[in-house]
Order: sequence, then structure tokens, then C-alpha cells
Amino acid sequence: MPTRREGVRHLEALSQKIADIVCSEVSAGAEDREIYEFASKLLVNCTFDILVIFCLAYAAGVLLPVAVAYALVAVFKYFAGGAHAQKMLNCLLIGICVYLGIGLGARALAVSAQHLVWIAYVVCSLLALASFALYAPSAHPNKPLRTKQHRQRLKRCAMSALIAVLVLKLVWLVRPFAPDVVFWSGCLALVWQSLILLPESQRLFDNSERYMFK
Repeated sequence: MPTRREGVRHLEALSQKIADIVCSEVSAGAEDREIYEFASKLLVNCTFDILVIFCLAYAAGVLLPVAVAYALVAVFKYFAGGAHAQKMLNCLLIGICVYLGIGLGARALAVSAQHLVWIAYVVCSLLALASFALYAPSAHPNKPLRTKQHRQRLKRCAMSALIAVLVLKLVWLVRPFAPDVVFWSGCLALVWQSLILLPESQRLFDNSERYMFK
């Protein structure tokens, strides 16, 4: 049975092969090759994470809310950034806990908290707007944003994505167009994204990894 280290090496080898194929097709130079290698590694890691998380969500009967939350956070994090684990396996473990928690929480709230939808919308909206306005985009210390223009562009995109989601949720409150669990999943995803934008979140992630896989 392959060990954890062997599994990581297999994934890295797969991402390297993908990068080699792409670079040979586009005749990429040395600098561009680093970009393609990083992108292919990210693609392989994300695909593996999605398969594991979604399979577990399906087994737990919360695939829809988990898929909604995963998609929302993926879009927000692309523009706004946020705290994350350094190791691939730790990232997966945290993702399993967070997204399954969101899915199970959304299912429970959809059953027992329907009278609180407006309150939840207002609280989540204010939290997200404040967090995005103050801290987005959040860059990892090892990968700072290079220019002020880049930061401003990402902030505009992040705020635009947030406003679009809030408008959709408001429309749902007036005229529901999806199951209740989708609304609650979106609320919990907003809370999670708002929290990982806070300045202390990355430090909390780094401290947590000391007790996880090395």
C-alpha cells in the first residue's frame, strides 16, 4: 500500500508531466515554465481535493450545499485571497472539515432556522462587506502582491463578486429560486471567507499545521 509521501510524489510527478506537455506545445521559456509548473500543480491538487471532498459530501447526503460553498469560496478566494495551509494534505484535511461542516450546518439550518433568514442575510452581508472592504485582497507573506494597480484590480473584482452574490441572495429572499439549503450554504461560505481574510487567520493556520502533517 503506497505511503503518504509516495502519494504526494505521484501527484507531483503527474503535475510535472502536465507542465512538460503544455510547455512543449507552446514552446515556453524558462520563466514561463515556472508559471505552467505552478498552474499544473495547483490544478492537480484542486482536482484531487474536489474528488475527495465531493465524494464525502455525497456519502453524507450534503453534496449540493458543499458544492455551492466550494464554488463560492473558490471564486472569492481567487480575487480576495485568504489564509491557507502550506501542505497539500493539511489543506485537504482542513477543507474536509470546513466544507462538510458547512454542508451539515446548512442542512440543519434549512430545517430549523427558516424564521431567521433575513437576520442571517443582514449579519452575513455586513460581516462580508466589512471584511472585504478592509482586508481584500489578502496576500500570503511569501507571495506579496507586486503592484498597487494589481491590488486595486483584485479588490474591485472581489467586491463585484461579493455584491453579485448578495444581490442573488436578496432576490432569493424575495422570490426563492433554489432549495433553502443553498441559501444557508451561501451564508456559511460568506462567513468562512470573511474569517480567512482577517490578518490573524494565516498565523492561526500556520500554528495549526505544527500539530498536523509535516
